[in-house]
This record gives sequence, C-alpha cells and structure tokens, in this order.
Amino acid sequence: MARKKRRSFTAAQKARILRRHHMDKDPVSQICEEEDLQPSVFYYWQKQAFENLEAVLQSRQRPGAKEKALEAKIEKLEARLARKNHVIAVISEEQVALERAHPDPGVCRGAPATYAPVSLNLASWMKSRRRPKNSLSR
Repeated sequence: MARKKRRSFTAAQKARILRRHHMDKDPVSQICEEEDLQPSVFYYWQKQAFENLEAVLQSRQRPGAKEKALEAKIEKLEARLARKNHVIAVISEEQVALERAHPDPGVCRGAPATYAPVSLNLASWMKSRRRPKNSLSR
C-alpha cells in the first residue's frame, strides 16, 4: 500500500482554514473533509494560533515600539563605529609619521626587535618549568 505524499500548508492556508471555523462557523468535520485534513492537525493549528495570540495582540497595542528600539540600537552602533573609525585614523596618521621619520623600512614594520627574543625566552622558561624525572617512579 503506497503512502500519500505529505502535504505542507502555508501560513495563509492555515489561517484561511481556521478562519472558516471561527468566523464562518463551519463545522470542523466539514472543513477537514473538504480540505482532506485530519481533525487532529486542525486542532493542533488552532492550539498554535491561540498560544501565539498574546504576542500578536501585544504587538498591535504598541505600534512602533520595536522600530524605535531598533533605531536606538542603530544609533548606538553607528556612534561606536564612528569612534572606532576615528581611532583607526589617528593610529594610521601616527604610523605614517613614524615611517616618514625613519627612512629604514624595517624599523616601523612588524614586531619591534625587542620582542624577538621573547619566544626564545618563553621556550627556555617552559623547559625550566618541567618536572625532573623521578628515578623512583619507574
């Protein structure tokens, strides 16, 4: 026996079917028969609609509140971006000034020469931190 292909309904289709019962007062059995729909599916959609009803009604009470919050957030982020752009511009100007002051191209590029031995010192420090092998643990 071959199974029926599973159908999917859009939100608009679900709303139309639920509206027929609640607004037009059509019986659930008639709607389900015409739409070839299981009553349990209809009641599940109805349950979902009623669970989300509060959020729908709440959003209609305060139109524009969400938009105002988003606009405030955008303004705050734009201010942060402007500050970061200013800092980058200042640092770039300082870098250009340093490069002009030192004609040697290797002086101002990359890590300063004083940082080079740090990795070697770190490696030797890690070696010194190793526990000595205990001859009794064998």
